[in-house]
Amino acid sequence: ANQPTRRPQADPRLHLRCTAMSSSSAPPKAVVDFVAAHSDAEVLDSGKVRCSTTGHECLPQLDVLRAHWEGKTYRKKAALVAYDFEQHAPHLVPHKQSKHLLYCTVTRQPVSRQPSAVEGHVNGKRFKRMLAEREAAQAKRSRAGAGGAGGGLSALLSPLVARLLEHHAEMGDTQTCATLSRVLELAIAPPPPPPPP
Repeated sequence: ANQPTRRPQADPRLHLRCTAMSSSSAPPKAVVDFVAAHSDAEVLDSGKVRCSTTGHECLPQLDVLRAHWEGKTYRKKAALVAYDFEQHAPHLVPHKQSKHLLYCTVTRQPVSRQPSAVEGHVNGKRFKRMLAEREAAQAKRSRAGAGGAGGGLSALLSPLVARLLEHHAEMGDTQTCATLSRVLELAIAPPPPPPPP
């Protein structure tokens, strides 16, 4: 019950950090060279070195700076900044609710905004299969749309209307022939240009 309370020991590294910062306002030459070699490093007014990629502030000590710039966090963040997500732009768009995700318009699934996850998704079997199906459907629609004003429907109706026209011409029905001729002209004629905006 009456145990003596222990007094917490001061961290010896804290003393070294404080004396390193207060001993000189100008950083050492090795630190200045390190900052000059890295475009995303800048020396702050306080003497610390700030990494603009991660936002991390480091002490102006060469071993601390090297540890940060060779570390996992920096490498991941630098790869994320360097990766061009726009190369997948029509299929992968920014997610509407989360800035950490992308949205795939092909598979209709969210994808993590990590280069490895994006590459894995785009190179996956499911994405490739669904993209091929989508492109085949678009090609089929564009081929069908080239057949006239009504697209595929006019291509199917034209022979039928032509046969009806022949039949009514044989019977001498001029009124029906005139109507069918007009329908056939509209089915074969190209679509009118869109009105100017």
